[in-house]
Amino acid sequence: MQFGSPEEDAYRRDLTINTLFYNIHTCLVEDFTKRGLDDLKFGKIVTPLPPKVTFLDDPLRVLRAIRFSTRFGFEMLEELKVAALDNDVKSAILGKVSRERIAFEIDLMLKASDARDVMRLDDGVEKFLCLIPFVLSNEDMNKNDLKIDLIEVPVKLKSRILLGLVLREMKDLWRVALMLSSIVGGEVEKRKEVFMEVEKEILKLGLDKVWEVKHLVDGNDIMRHLELEKSGPVVKKWLRNLRQWQLAYRYGSVEEYFDWMKSQMEM
Repeated sequence: MQFGSPEEDAYRRDLTINTLFYNIHTCLVEDFTKRGLDDLKFGKIVTPLPPKVTFLDDPLRVLRAIRFSTRFGFEMLEELKVAALDNDVKSAILGKVSRERIAFEIDLMLKASDARDVMRLDDGVEKFLCLIPFVLSNEDMNKNDLKIDLIEVPVKLKSRILLGLVLREMKDLWRVALMLSSIVGGEVEKRKEVFMEVEKEILKLGLDKVWEVKHLVDGNDIMRHLELEKSGPVVKKWLRNLRQWQLAYRYGSVEEYFDWMKSQMEM
């Protein structure tokens, strides 16, 4: 066994904020990467080496970066996000990291002082676990599995709605949630296949960044259309239905939605 220097040790660690050494002889903090103190001061999540190199050295570091970002409210740099989505890194996570190590990281996330994003992630994992069999089989599913009151649409459009609703909640964390659900719910040899198939379906449906899509109409528009004097449960219902309708019919117009509303009220 050959021991490395403190500097070599620092550069092999997960994040720059974890590379700081305290010298007991000089009583000084030593920052061998020359950026650990600044990243700690300015709230940056950065890897000592290029992110892909650091993540491939230990794929679990992707989750660790998310955990520190969530716990301390630090910003993950764009290059880290790109590396985390790299096919080589995803393959390493899906094929090499044990469920036990992943479970340990998730447990640490949930014990963080501010775990709102992590709770959102946990919820997304549960929903993906319900959705994955449906997406892969293209069969109809029981809408009660997700406790969602779905509007009546053809079966082939349900996957757009169900996946879209999950992605609207997860936003940029959707790939992480999908990755975790692939690991938790599948056999090791099938993890990568499951992740890739569902990711491919989401991209094919044009759902990436779906949370940035604006509503065709707002509550005031619906009130005017229904000739209501004030908002209430009826308006909330049609706004909720609008979210699903827009997911099902991505190129639908305001007029088409109001026509659909009329058809539903006549049923």
